[in-house]
Amino acid sequence: MKSAFPTLALLALTAVLAGGCAAVDSERSAQDPKARPEPKYRGQFTLAGGKYKHDIEDASEDDTTAGLVAAQGEICSPEGIGGGLTVEFLSSNDHLLAGQTSTSHAEAVDVFPHLLYRASAGETLRMPVRLGPWMHALTLEDEGSTDRLRWRTLGLRLAVEPEIVIERTENFEWSFFTSVALAAGATRIELDSAANDDEFDSYAAALSLEVGPRFRWSHVFAGISFLHRAVAFDESDPANSQTVSELHSTFSGFAVTLGGGF
Repeated sequence: MKSAFPTLALLALTAVLAGGCAAVDSERSAQDPKARPEPKYRGQFTLAGGKYKHDIEDASEDDTTAGLVAAQGEICSPEGIGGGLTVEFLSSNDHLLAGQTSTSHAEAVDVFPHLLYRASAGETLRMPVRLGPWMHALTLEDEGSTDRLRWRTLGLRLAVEPEIVIERTENFEWSFFTSVALAAGATRIELDSAANDDEFDSYAAALSLEVGPRFRWSHVFAGISFLHRAVAFDESDPANSQTVSELHSTFSGFAVTLGGGF
């Protein structure tokens, strides 16, 4: 992962999607009279529950229950160009790594300010494309002491969300969507312990997936989905003759989303 491959792959995918969006036929099909125009302002709130897995290479591996909350707000012009902000917070219970000397607790904060382009084809396919800086912080705290490890990452994220309308009536619409996001960046690892405080340099790559149905009534919508978040941190560069091992952090669960726009 210390190679530039994740970043190059992300940039290549950006170029491919940009070309695909440009190739969308500007001559849209005749509008369905039942279709509603895309809202200028849009917001949503997501609540999810599932399993969090913390896998430290050649050291320890454990999973436990966890919860995730997320909020997203966006503004978009009639031409389909805009921007927004997505924030996620994940927290595990206090029984992580229960087989060790003491248990641990994990928390993660993810911030994604982004540019937005709403690509579409006809009246049945919508595909928002989001690109922007990726800020991620994962903290692992030892419940039996004041020891703490924190991974802070700054990088770039690209997300696409194709959505296909299955059925539409005058007052109701239901669709099926898939959200995929790739991210990569540089990581600073902070070790706070009773013995010493050190900082290490590393790299991270992330994959986000979400899939499920979505239902719309007038200006509001709701959805249920399967949600997966995965972040992989490379083994750190040495500092004071120490390194921080490679880490894989994942969350999988089911989510409920409520939102609206106007």
